[in-house]
Amino acid sequence: LNGYLVVRGALSADEIGELNAAIDAHSHEAISRDATALKNAKRAGCFGAKGSRRDLGGMLNWEQDGFRKLLAHPKLAPYCDALLGPGYRLDHQPMVLQQDAGSEGFSLHGGPLKGDHDLNPELQYRCVNGKPWNTLVAMAAHLVDAPAGAGGFCVVKGSHKSNFVVPPEWCAGLNDEFSKEHVYQVETKARDVVFF
Repeated sequence: LNGYLVVRGALSADEIGELNAAIDAHSHEAISRDATALKNAKRAGCFGAKGSRRDLGGMLNWEQDGFRKLLAHPKLAPYCDALLGPGYRLDHQPMVLQQDAGSEGFSLHGGPLKGDHDLNPELQYRCVNGKPWNTLVAMAAHLVDAPAGAGGFCVVKGSHKSNFVVPPEWCAGLNDEFSKEHVYQVETKARDVVFF
């Protein structure tokens, strides 16, 4: 119904420690999105901020195997099977997003419709006879706590079922009324995994 599913405590404290240690070992490789052209969120909107986020990729090739283990994790694979069907595949490389206090967020993105109001078959969600059918699902493993007001994963509940395109200025956080009423921060703790 909401367009996301939180699996509370899916990962162990040891797994979180292993993942964070791997990130620490590679944090010097992170790329800061300092240039205006690289910013995802418009500075004037509620998702924008003075600071930049840092993107870190390549973790499936690291000597530490914690991120590779997530691809078929025994607590997570059943959710992938239920949401995507047996034989799911990795569509694109995963990424670690590093954000300090005052870092930019993301503009709202994704959903079943393109800007021209046509169906986006790569991002659609359907439920037929009680069975979900998705063409793309993201999985976010939360490695630190994100309490209310701290930022983190935000969503417009139910937008995966939308039949209307969200106006670009709303996606950019430029409409305060829309953002306050409809953008919801999902509170998470380290060890939680969010499917969306």
